[in-house]
Amino acid sequence: MGHDITAYEVKEIAYLRRNIFCDNESKNRIYELLDANNFNMGVSGNGEFLTIYLIDIKKALVKIRSEDKKDIIEFLNNCYDSLIEKKNDFILIWFN
Repeated sequence: MGHDITAYEVKEIAYLRRNIFCDNESKNRIYELLDANNFNMGVSGNGEFLTIYLIDIKKALVKIRSEDKKDIIEFLNNCYDSLIEKKNDFILIWFN
């Protein structure tokens, strides 16, 4: 069991894994940053997709704290970079 959080455009652009042994802060933080707490089912994501726009990624990046894990920051930066590079309006994030 765990949280597999994947961002897609046409293909996968970012992936973040949180297993069952991670502390709750680490598991919950990406949901908080993306204002997606309703996709968090505790032991895993709810299996649904969320449409995330460039402004949502920008807001999440502004909320980053110094104690946030490097892989969360990398996940968000990959999403941001892909949106800018490909000039897309949105990506889909799968909370599985």
